[in-house]
Amino acid sequence: MILLADSSHKQITYNAFASAIKHVPGPFYSRFSRLPLKLAIMSGRRIFFVDDLHKRHGPVVRIAPTEISIASVDSFKEIHRVGSGYRKSDWYGRMANFPKLG
Repeated sequence: MILLADSSHKQITYNAFASAIKHVPGPFYSRFSRLPLKLAIMSGRRIFFVDDLHKRHGPVVRIAPTEISIASVDSFKEIHRVGSGYRKSDWYGRMANFPKLG
């Protein structure tokens, strides 16, 4: 149990201070917890929560320890273009191979 707690502590510390997105602006708590984001999701207010963060912190904002949100069309296109070099979750790979209807 102590090993698990130590491992979790190290991951939280890494996400907060050493990850590749450590420089992305956002509320301080977003470095350590995704709880505010999850509460917004569960209450059906995620879009308003994220929009408020963009109004306070700009077009690129950290919304959780390992998540950012982009509200800039140009940045979105650059990040999501084929061969951009930006790391994405497995979800994107699954969607790229999604069968087309029709």
